[in-house]
Amino acid sequence: MGNPRCTTLMRYMNTIGQLVRGYLSASGGLVTFFAPYNEAFERIPENIERRLLRNRIWLEQVLKLHIVPAKELTSNEITNQTIVNSVDNRFQLYFIRGEWPKNNITYYVIGAGIKAALIQENVAGTNGIVHYIDRVLGVPYQTLWELIRNDTQLQTSYQMLTNMQLQYTLDPWQVLTPEQNLTFFVPTDEAWQNVPSSLRYRMTDGNHWLSLQYVLKRHIIQGQALMYTDLRERTYVMMNDEMVVVRRRGRC
Repeated sequence: MGNPRCTTLMRYMNTIGQLVRGYLSASGGLVTFFAPYNEAFERIPENIERRLLRNRIWLEQVLKLHIVPAKELTSNEITNQTIVNSVDNRFQLYFIRGEWPKNNITYYVIGAGIKAALIQENVAGTNGIVHYIDRVLGVPYQTLWELIRNDTQLQTSYQMLTNMQLQYTLDPWQVLTPEQNLTFFVPTDEAWQNVPSSLRYRMTDGNHWLSLQYVLKRHIIQGQALMYTDLRERTYVMMNDEMVVVRRRGRC
């Protein structure tokens, strides 16, 4: 792979040796490879990048996550229902086919909780297809706070979390940090719209911040960072010490 925008990727692959590169060789059979550009690695916080380079097992898992074995997956085959296995058997890859603005189609791949856009699609090789992407799958580059702040569907929760009074007891800069293991089931704007307007107003009027804190803590599991695939149909103890039952619906 001679793309000058993938020199960091090649350096990471050389760190592992032949183990991952063997999947991409002509003798390795057909593959689809999601190749992160150099800019994707530059997005990774420095402390996480150092850990990635030190931990060869994690680095191998991350690189394997970008490889789909025995399949040439072109962009015209991708739908919102597309799910494929990766060489890293722990995670499958999911896809989003977005169309915004109209007739401008953007494809996204999601692996281990990280969503990456396909920047350059369908680059053909003798033994497969390469799609160049703008994120490194499986490597977090934002805190939970930053994810909530930057997601257009979570702005109601974001505004609630930035409430000045709320910061004293549920401070996102203390709770929502990469050093803490947390699972946060963040209510979307649509979910908040389903709450009666009178109740929603009371929680955000500045006089009921303890109630709002209690509600938000009910959505947080402390001490565990659970991926979708890690969740089990069981009862979890939430941050407010309530017991909440998680049930799986739809995608499995």
